[in-house]
Amino acid sequence: MFSNQKGSTMLETIGAMMVVSMVSIGIISLIGKMFSAFKQNMVENEIKEIQKNITDRYRADGNYANLKGISAEDAYKEKLIPTKMFADGGIMHSQNGDVEITVVDGAEDYFNITFRELTRRSCIDLSQLMWNSTQSTDLYAITINEENSFIVPLKSNGIKSGDENALPVTVKKAVDSCNEKDGKNMITWTFY
Repeated sequence: MFSNQKGSTMLETIGAMMVVSMVSIGIISLIGKMFSAFKQNMVENEIKEIQKNITDRYRADGNYANLKGISAEDAYKEKLIPTKMFADGGIMHSQNGDVEITVVDGAEDYFNITFRELTRRSCIDLSQLMWNSTQSTDLYAITINEENSFIVPLKSNGIKSGDENALPVTVKKAVDSCNEKDGKNMITWTFY
């Protein structure tokens, strides 16, 4: 046997390569999670920015009648949507789903913003957004996947805090409502 042999054995080399591989997989996974969180944050900022821009632009009119039938191009020109959201003649959010801005039929004091093709995780997170950074909010209702509506408790609408369909949406209700696992969830926010 050679007692003064230098270098590593095949097993030591394989072991080192396995350690490097595991570290690389961990880093890639972390980067993926960070990118997903970044996109989620972008979607949250987009809905908030659209709501703020529309409210600021039309509040002086006393209603949102002039918003009725607005095209994506006009929304872009009037700076109601962030520049990066105007794509291919439509409005798209950061997860590549369609965005629609409408006036509530028969109630021009209200407008809707709808985000389509949301992942389940995004749907749950967006339904949990805190809209009342002050003591009031312009949010009236959230509708998830066109079936589950949650409304701000007011004396005028008969909804009381703690009712099944009262805002804020609980985590359990959000998980149950955001039930499309294939990235086809949709949320409509109604503002006044």
